[in-house]
Amino acid sequence: MHHKDAPSWGNLDQVAEERRAEGELKVAPGGLWAKIRSKLQDTRGLTMPEAMLVLLILGIVVGFAYRYYNQTREDVAYTGAIAMLASTRGKIQDLFRGQDYTSLSADELVQAGVLPRDIVRGSVAVNPWNGDFIYTGNSSSFSLQFTRVSRIGCNRLLMAGNDYLDINGVSALPISPTTALGMCSDGNVNTITFNSN
Repeated sequence: MHHKDAPSWGNLDQVAEERRAEGELKVAPGGLWAKIRSKLQDTRGLTMPEAMLVLLILGIVVGFAYRYYNQTREDVAYTGAIAMLASTRGKIQDLFRGQDYTSLSADELVQAGVLPRDIVRGSVAVNPWNGDFIYTGNSSSFSLQFTRVSRIGCNRLLMAGNDYLDINGVSALPISPTTALGMCSDGNVNTITFNSN
């Protein structure tokens, strides 16, 4: 049996009639193509169950997308915080070479090459959670502080094994995973201070 080229959507009725006449199509006049055309031209819209199903599926997709977005954002913030901490600590130690770690402003840290200019807003350096990144120093040591850290970020920073001075004003060393989970608060309200010694 000989088949013609695939039809375009514009001439389906004509092709159906030709194939029906040649005996290739066993559909009654106005059958399949008429049903397809009527479904495509139907302007009633969705029934209530169909609309609810569409909304349910859309809600599930949005829920997964939101969860993925939040996890990705937390991963980026955590990675940025660890890099910021390591880079800043090393550059401050090189800058002062173990001498008096006098406190410097964010602008002075930028001028000294310790902080990149793009993380300073006004006179304050900003951490990956959009909180403050604060440097303080004295004669023998210095500390770096992240404010407004999320609970997930707080927990992950605690598990990273860095030298922590305190979390939300409470000494954090030594710390177990269970203790760490209890020290970090919900929301972007956590303050973590890292000690140089």
